[in-house]
Amino acid sequence: MKSLFIKIFGGEPRIKVLDFIISEPGIPFYKNELVKKTKISRITATKILKELESQDIIKKYADVGKVVQYIMNKENFYTKLLLDFDFRLSEKYARSISKKMQLKSRS
Repeated sequence: MKSLFIKIFGGEPRIKVLDFIISEPGIPFYKNELVKKTKISRITATKILKELESQDIIKKYADVGKVVQYIMNKENFYTKLLLDFDFRLSEKYARSISKKMQLKSRS
């Protein structure tokens, strides 16, 4: 099932990566995991991760040999906005579903 974030903004690779990152903001992740869950290529993932790292949206969490683990930088201004937006979006969606359910139960 597509997330609300992807339903609204589309399924472009960068959107998929941002959605993946904001869905579990405190959980470190590997590039391979990102590639598997977002279904984007390794080359595209590498490019996007480099961009997000240069923008300080993500940061390296751990280096294990040649494998790097990343984590969302929750202190970044833009990251805070993304998390807040995602929360508000989910909240609004939940309210609209609740209203629909109330209307159905009344009929």
